[in-house]
Amino acid sequence: MKKAVLLITVILLLLLCSCGADGGKEAETTLIDASAAATSAKSDDIPFYTKEIKDDPSDPYSGFIKEICEAVVEDWQGSESENFEGFFKNGNCTHYFLYDLNGDGVEEMLLGKWVKVGHYTDDPNPPTALKPYFVCTLKDGEVEYMAFDSLHWSEFIYDRVLYSNGLVMTTYGNEKKPSCFFAAFDGTSLVMKDNVYYFASDDTYYYGYDNVITEEEYHRRIDEAIGDATPVEIEWRRIDEYGQ
Repeated sequence: MKKAVLLITVILLLLLCSCGADGGKEAETTLIDASAAATSAKSDDIPFYTKEIKDDPSDPYSGFIKEICEAVVEDWQGSESENFEGFFKNGNCTHYFLYDLNGDGVEEMLLGKWVKVGHYTDDPNPPTALKPYFVCTLKDGEVEYMAFDSLHWSEFIYDRVLYSNGLVMTTYGNEKKPSCFFAAFDGTSLVMKDNVYYFASDDTYYYGYDNVITEEEYHRRIDEAIGDATPVEIEWRRIDEYGQ
């Protein structure tokens, strides 16, 4: 139990992303449209978490997401409601998607974040897109989470694609000859399945960190990792919609 509390506390501090309803008010039964809610300046009128998530002992994810939602609301207090969408979009775990990543019949939870995409730019408002950011799984009835960035971090990426074989491919770097890494969940942790990259400065391809390969092997390794798998269309849902 202490471990669960610690994990939730850490992710709340990291993500600044949660949503909760005022405990003294009866929860609404429907979500409020953002355009309608923006007419009010009260922070408790934000278009978020209008139907409280109930703790379900049989589903540890419910308590985990509930804590995140309540933290979003707490962090938002005192701000103008018309700015909520921008605030929410800057969070690390605004959306979720359930998928069995390792084929054991148990769905893991992907948490999505709006990340910088495309070419590197020093523009203070670069383009962003909602991409998988954390993998959450259950261990001994507790929620554990792992970040794709823990395997390799890049400020800008071109894409992060979930394939039907459970691999998640992230592309970054040179647009025409992108570097990429494949992440896999092995039932216990998030691991690097393969990592190939290209240095334009010396026109050289690598895998791992310092193993030189040919352009042909670069493409072969990517093709072998993907195999017959196809991209999964991720149907993101907002975290405050969990269980609804």
